Amino acid sequence: MEVTPIESANDAYYTVLDERISSRILTGHKITSPLLLGIKDSGAGFSSTADEITVAYTHFTSTVIQPDQKFMLKILDKIFYYAGGTSKLYVEPKRIFNEEGQKIGDSKIDATN
Repeated sequence: MEVTPIESANDAYYTVLDERISSRILTGHKITSPLLLGIKDSGAGFSSTADEITVAYTHFTSTVIQPDQKFMLKILDKIFYYAGGTSKLYVEPKRIFNEEGQKIGDSKIDATN
């Protein structure tokens, strides 16, 4: 029996394909940085991963989460009002602390605006 190795014309094809698929999945979910999900990226970024995570979290929260929360709160407030409720609903944001104990991303969302 003789084994003959098959020569590959393009060794990097599947590596590039994997990176493209990963990038499109993250983009489809509006994720600005893979570090936000705990995925280590080999590309260049901020000097500190903590800085990149902080910036990515703040950006994701303000551009994706808060608009969706505002939209849902307006609808839920209407339902609550028609059901006889008198209070306004709000979302208490998750507080994240850095190494110095300072709060990051501590903002309230109001459905009245």
